[in-house]
Amino acid sequence: MSTIEDGAPLLTGIADTGEVVEMFDVTGGNNLRFVDEMCRMQSENFSTYTGVPDRIRAEAALPAQRNGLIVAQWFYTVDGKTASYQVADINLARRTQTVVFGAVEKPFRRLTFGGTRLYQWATAGRRSLVARVITDDWLGTIAESSDKALPVLLTSGWIPLPIEYQAPVHLTAWRELGLETESLTLIWLPPDGLSPEQAAELQPKVYERAAASFLLDLYGLDASIPWVAELCGNEVNRPRTSREPA
Repeated sequence: MSTIEDGAPLLTGIADTGEVVEMFDVTGGNNLRFVDEMCRMQSENFSTYTGVPDRIRAEAALPAQRNGLIVAQWFYTVDGKTASYQVADINLARRTQTVVFGAVEKPFRRLTFGGTRLYQWATAGRRSLVARVITDDWLGTIAESSDKALPVLLTSGWIPLPIEYQAPVHLTAWRELGLETESLTLIWLPPDGLSPEQAAELQPKVYERAAASFLLDLYGLDASIPWVAELCGNEVNRPRTSREPA
């Protein structure tokens, strides 16, 4: 993904009621004026993950392009007001987009674009950007979901992957705080343009790469851990990505 000049939106849209929505990239030192608001939304929506705002700040100052990754921190405004954000990794090695955190501010959750709400509009826009980067063997978008969030996400087209998945409760801080795990559901948005039959054929090929994108690349878990090795399968043999600048 090319470097975006400070202030220039990646995407722009007009809501059904006339508001101007803009999406900005907040990595590589671009658009750092949005970092404080992004961290505020993260803290308010995911208060138990106390170390993530510091990570957002650190990532914002580093180049987006890493070793096998493009680190994405996307910020949305509606008529200049804070509206939404998403933190994600474009995993060039695994050919996935992994969604880590994101939220929409309450006043804008019912904003629509051709009848489609802001969340769906933003998701489609992000996926179109990723598809320009991963042009071959693009496996789609992956996220983790709790049981509480799953019903809402399924109405937006996400597909639950039928694997027994678990993740570290303390995310990337598991080395300091201990490798306590929790059961989550990995959910998947197939690449655009697939028929239901094509999506069903592709789905089993996603399981190991989806798990490895999170467990090996994002959380940095040891592949010698039996349950990690089982979930990631052959992907443990693929060179890992690195969050260190290339």
